[in-house]
Amino acid sequence: MHNKELEILKKENESLKKELDTKNREIVQLKNIIKAFDQISLLAQEEIAETEQTVQALEVAEEMSRKEKIELYDTIEAYQHTMTLTEGEKKDLYGLLQSYESTLDMANKEKKDLMELIKAFEISSEISSIEQKGLQQNVEKKLGVLGKAIKELSSIYALISDNKTPHTLDNVIQELNKIDNK
Repeated sequence: MHNKELEILKKENESLKKELDTKNREIVQLKNIIKAFDQISLLAQEEIAETEQTVQALEVAEEMSRKEKIELYDTIEAYQHTMTLTEGEKKDLYGLLQSYESTLDMANKEKKDLMELIKAFEISSEISSIEQKGLQQNVEKKLGVLGKAIKELSSIYALISDNKTPHTLDNVIQELNKIDNK
């Protein structure tokens, strides 16, 4: 009877070893996922920096457009003071002015779209950080459980391998009951 119980314990031990190996593989996978999230977060930060540079370039273009618009108004004012302009020339100047205004409107719209894109990247980056922290906590919990299981298995091995202790089977059963109660 004693040998059967030892065989059962050995089988359970092998099963626990396999489960521990599975958990170790899961931990490696989770670490790889965390590493991937880190890389995604870095890429998102790089894209945010690039987008901010684009916004700055658009702001410079907008400022240049504003200066060009002021210069155009000055030019139109000069033409109005002179009576020698023809109707065709006046229409051309008006068309040019409208063209500059529509260009400025488009630049403002693109700036607004880029600002919304920056906000979306920032939100995505924050979500990635939150998910990463959750995964790390989950891995830490699993490592704690595995550590306890290994500690309990070690104490059971010590009891089984100690042939000097009388009633070894009783001691093993007591230890197993302690584990069940935990």
